[in-house]
Amino acid sequence: MPGVDNTHNPEFTTCEFYEIMTSLPELMSTTEVLFRVLANVSHEILNATLADIDFEKPFAVVEFIPALEIAMNKHIENWTLPDLTKHDAADLLLQAYERLPFAAPRTTSVPKILDALVGELVESSCLQPTFIIHHPECMSPLAKSFDKAYGGSTQRVSARAELFIRGREYVNCYEEENSPLEQRRKFDAQLSHRDKRDAHETHGEVDEGYLGALEWGMPPTGGWGCGVDRIVMLFGGKARIADVLPFGTLRNVAALGSAQARRRVQSVLSSGTQVPVATARG
Repeated sequence: MPGVDNTHNPEFTTCEFYEIMTSLPELMSTTEVLFRVLANVSHEILNATLADIDFEKPFAVVEFIPALEIAMNKHIENWTLPDLTKHDAADLLLQAYERLPFAAPRTTSVPKILDALVGELVESSCLQPTFIIHHPECMSPLAKSFDKAYGGSTQRVSARAELFIRGREYVNCYEEENSPLEQRRKFDAQLSHRDKRDAHETHGEVDEGYLGALEWGMPPTGGWGCGVDRIVMLFGGKARIADVLPFGTLRNVAALGSAQARRRVQSVLSSGTQVPVATARG
């Protein structure tokens, strides 16, 4: 079943907040404090200690593009991220995949290709609490963005951070884009990055309602979100998300429904009750 494994379930619990006049460094600081407090509380209440994770020292911070290039250079000498604004960016990224020891994703979307690359090469190595920051703009169309020089090239990156522990994402936060003009440009760019192989992505449009709301005015705002179930897994010492979901996984619910349906049909048949049959009319 798509979207279901030991750490994913379509039905999950999230916690989000938005705070005006809040910068990305402040959101990251709030995140560090939260996880230190949770670590201490879980130790006091559950007598559980994550011996392999150090929440006391400052969390590591790595930039998306330099970290990806360093990891890629272990496989492809002198590889640098192509200009993501060019029409051939997806082709160049997929060509690089041909020289990597894992299969390329089945997509033509630059954001999805980048997400797969960093997942294989960078995120998986973030065992201690680590923020990955400044994702390429195309991966974060709702976040504020800015130009940043990397060696001899300049890339457009977002004011965004993701927290990873043991190679798993726990928090996503960024400075919200509050310019309706910039947001429209990013929505248009998002449409241009649609996956040509995915029929569901070929039908998209700019969210005019959201842009209209921004035109009324929005102060500088920080947005923050986390997966509650994964945090419970982390501090509760659970390896499967099914162990912390209040109502079980989608598989559990589907199986329960199927079992109930079968019992009901068997009950009706055994009782001899006439079952109405719907007929199609021409």
